[in-house]
Amino acid sequence: MPHQESGEDAASDTKVEDEGLRASRELKLAADRHLLARKQQLLAVNQTLLERNKELMRLEKGYEERKKLAAVEESERVREGVVRKDADDDENASKMFQGSKAIKYVRSEFEWV
Repeated sequence: MPHQESGEDAASDTKVEDEGLRASRELKLAADRHLLARKQQLLAVNQTLLERNKELMRLEKGYEERKKLAAVEESERVREGVVRKDADDDENASKMFQGSKAIKYVRSEFEWV
């Protein structure tokens, strides 16, 4: 009988050991699943951040292009304004010159009076 008890004890120990190993494997599997789910969440967040970063870069590039275009348009407006102002100044100078010639002519014509 003592021999049977030791056999039962060995079977019981083996059963407990098997249950412990199974529980350990289940815990490890649960932890692995949890880590996998967490990694998937982080990948999704990284993907979202990547997409937002690309969008921001696209918007920034568009902003820079619009800024350059606005600067070119402004310089064209300034240049046109300067050209117009120069043309206006030339026209005014021409009128003033013609006016002074007319005044001299009138004076010379009426000096005899």
